[in-house]
Order: sequence, then structure tokens, then C-alpha cells
Amino acid sequence: MKKLNSMLVLVMITLFAGCTAPGSDDMAKQEPQEVQTQEINVFAAASMQETLEKIVEDYSGLHSEVAICLNLDSSGTLKTQIEEGAPCDLFISAAQKQMDQLDVTASVQANPDRLDYIDPDSRVNLLENKVVLIVPDGNPKKVTAFSEIVEKAELIAIGNEDVPVGQYSKSELVLPVIVQMSVSDLR
Repeated sequence: MKKLNSMLVLVMITLFAGCTAPGSDDMAKQEPQEVQTQEINVFAAASMQETLEKIVEDYSGLHSEVAICLNLDSSGTLKTQIEEGAPCDLFISAAQKQMDQLDVTASVQANPDRLDYIDPDSRVNLLENKVVLIVPDGNPKKVTAFSEIVEKAELIAIGNEDVPVGQYSKSELVLPVIVQMSVSDLR
């Protein structure tokens, strides 16, 4: 997988497109060449969809020579796609876990397979995720903290453990063991 060099190529193309040496008859007789569209593949957590679509819209209005292709999904799914060879120039993960699993400079515990898909010098913390407490209008159970949810809530819904929001939610809550059963077990 190529490391992120797309922006350097884009800058070089932009700077040198259409330049001619003063007084050069040979260069003056040539037809101007079209600048080729540079494609940038951005893999990002689905939670970034609205924000990234606005950024792409704004950027594309200023730089028509750049085509930004968004691939939005769970960070785990995107990580797997990168491992399987999908072309990716920029990976915006919702958690460090998936990024570390692709970075050979991460610890052996974080990246036991020693995968090397990330340029460690290109890693930047852009944002942070926070779990928020949402209650119904009027807050009838008077829940004011995560610690009160298990005892006061009738129903708790959290994201799957394989996605960052599920991991964050599980770390905020001390949940009792949930017994899984099928509908036929209830008959």
C-alpha cells in the first residue's frame, strides 16, 4: 500500500502545470496539457459522514482537479479492507485500536501481526469520541450519571463491542452479565 504522498504530487502538478520558459519557441508552440485529476481515497468512520461530506464539498469547489472518494464504514471494517488491499490514502479511525493494529511501530500487544500499513509520521489525533448520557424528555427516572443507569433503566442499548462506541459505552458502564437466549428458549 502506498504511503500518503498524494498531496505532494498534487502540489507539484499544480505548480508546474502550464509553465513555460521565457522566450522558448518550442514550448510556446505546444498545446497546453490538461491537468489530470488526482484521486484521493479517504477511509473514515461512519460517524464522520456529515462532516466529511461538507469538507469534500467545500474542498472540491476550490480544487476541481482533485476527486476525493469517501469510503465510510465501521473502523474495524475499514481496517479489514485496508489489510485486503483496498486503495486507501487517508484513514480516519474512530479509535486508536484499529489505527494501532495497522501501524508496525505500535506495541506488539496492539499489533501482534506486525502489520505495516500506516506511515507513523503521518498520524495525527484530529478528534476525540465521548460517550454521552441521553435520557427521555423530562428524565422520568431521574438518571444523572452513568453509574445510575444499570439500577434505574428498564432498557439499555449500546453499540457492538467491535466498534468504538460499543467499547466506550462498555467502559463507562459496569454491566451485569447478560444471558443470551433464543425465542424458542422462552416457550
